[in-house]
Amino acid sequence: MQFTLYTNSSTMVVLAGPLTLAPVTVSNCLFTVLLDFGQGELMGPPRWLQIYAATNSVSPPHLPLSPRQLLSPAPYAIFANTASNLSGTLPTAQLSGTVNNGQLARSSIIVTAGNGLSIGGSGTLGATLTLTNTGVLSVTGNADITASPTAGNVILGDTATSANSTNTLMKRDGTGSFAAANAVLNGNLGLNGNLNLPATTASVGIIYSGGSLFVHTYGNNNFFGGAGAGNLVMSGTFNTGIGAGALDNNLNGAWNTANGYRSLFANTSGSGNMASGFDALYANTAGNNNVAVGYGALFNNIASINMAVGYEALYNNTSGAYNTAVGEFALLNNTIGFYNTANGEEALYSNNANNNTASGDQALYSNTNGSFNTANGSYALGQNTSGNNNVADGYQALLVNTADYNTANGYQSLYANTRGSFNTANGESALHSNTSGNNNTASGAVALFANTTGSNNVANGNGALFLNNSGSYNTASGVAALSANTSGDANTANGDQALGLVTGVNNNNNTANGYQALYSNTTGSGNTANEQR
Repeated sequence: MQFTLYTNSSTMVVLAGPLTLAPVTVSNCLFTVLLDFGQGELMGPPRWLQIYAATNSVSPPHLPLSPRQLLSPAPYAIFANTASNLSGTLPTAQLSGTVNNGQLARSSIIVTAGNGLSIGGSGTLGATLTLTNTGVLSVTGNADITASPTAGNVILGDTATSANSTNTLMKRDGTGSFAAANAVLNGNLGLNGNLNLPATTASVGIIYSGGSLFVHTYGNNNFFGGAGAGNLVMSGTFNTGIGAGALDNNLNGAWNTANGYRSLFANTSGSGNMASGFDALYANTAGNNNVAVGYGALFNNIASINMAVGYEALYNNTSGAYNTAVGEFALLNNTIGFYNTANGEEALYSNNANNNTASGDQALYSNTNGSFNTANGSYALGQNTSGNNNVADGYQALLVNTADYNTANGYQSLYANTRGSFNTANGESALHSNTSGNNNTASGAVALFANTTGSNNVANGNGALFLNNSGSYNTASGVAALSANTSGDANTANGDQALGLVTGVNNNNNTANGYQALYSNTTGSGNTANEQR
């Protein structure tokens, strides 16, 4: 026998089959066969079964039996072990037992009445769970509600809110926003828009790091960035603190700028200060209008109107004001000195006096109490401690000076002077050896080079009065004039090598005008020569 499935009673379009079964036992015109047309053919719509019969002869023809038999849904829908789809609504009374996750993975659950939805353990929904009753979804104990939709939604009812409310579910408002008191992130926070914080008060508008203030704008027109920068009690305005501990203790100080770790750390009421660098202006409390740039610059300062640029420049300054230090360790030990200017490494390093100017490496290095001194050049007035009103211009000029009112211009000019005053030296090594001689003037390289105690001498020209040691009241103008004089007094030589060989103590009151005038005179006194002899 053969069996073929059609969609209606007369069409020739085959839906499934034919299935051939042989032999089939027929008894009293009744027979029983098992037919399997495959999945999807008997899904509910009516089907017509065409039966063909044949004898048991060899290669018998199959003849159709008429009419086709209608297969309506009722005969095969009485009970189904499995079903791929459900048409219509399934009454809740017919639900019992456990509905496994896989049976809901591609569908939805709508709860509209009753006591709600109870899920033991965990339940995974692939699409949408809609709750339309208040309080229909209940979680007790330590159970969780996990929603991991790939395309669907988790829809919350009216109890969810975008406001900062405790013990409620959260949802976004119409702008996509919501409010929360605290949020703990164990990963990264990515923003595709803006981060809007409220104006800083003692409790809101603050970003913390490790429990410490990190970013805030507490006060009026203030900004702070860095661990512990600023505080939440100050009344000072227009302050900026960048760096850990910057302006940490500020109270009513205003218009301050601090950049660097603990810069302006102790400031409470000082205003108009700028500190840039590690511990710059660290101890300043009430000092105003100071500028510190560099590690430890103006570290101990509590005074006003100082400027320090360089590593530990004006480091120990406490009450000194109107000082300017540019260079590493410049004015390092100044504490109370005023109106000092130091440019160069360790310039005015030991100073504690007033009105000094030093430009150059270690210029006025040892000065402690001397005032109104000017030193330009490395080591100029380097060992001066208490001398006043001195001017040194050149490398090691007035290096060991401790006296007053000396002027030295040139390399090692007045190099050894200690107690001599009112001396002027212009030229390399001029008055180089002078120690206590006073009122001497030397212009020219090595002029009055060897003078130590002689006073009131004037030497103009290279090597003039070169060997003078203790002679006084001598005047020499010209190259090597009176160059050999050591202790003679009141001699006047005008011209190259004039009185060139005068030496001893008995060579006094000689006058020579002209090239090599009285050149060979060694012991004579009271001589006058107006031409070469």
